[in-house]
Amino acid sequence: MPIENPIQEWDETLSPFQQVATLRLPPQDIDINHAERLEADEHQSFSPWHSLVAHRSLAGLNRARRMYGNLARSRNQANSLG
Repeated sequence: MPIENPIQEWDETLSPFQQVATLRLPPQDIDINHAERLEADEHQSFSPWHSLVAHRSLAGLNRARRMYGNLARSRNQANSLG
């Protein structure tokens, strides 16, 4: 499949859609007025690079997303200085 070419349409007859999981996320019971929790939430970030090597993103566009971690660190540093 054309993993490195984001403008080329994939032929679904060669690689049909396959559902591999269903995520069910129950509601979180948190006290939104708790200052420590709010502070911790400000420093949360998501990165697909925090995964098993077999599950890491493919293709150049997804590899470029690695910069998100650097942006999150910069944001957290700027917020700490504020």
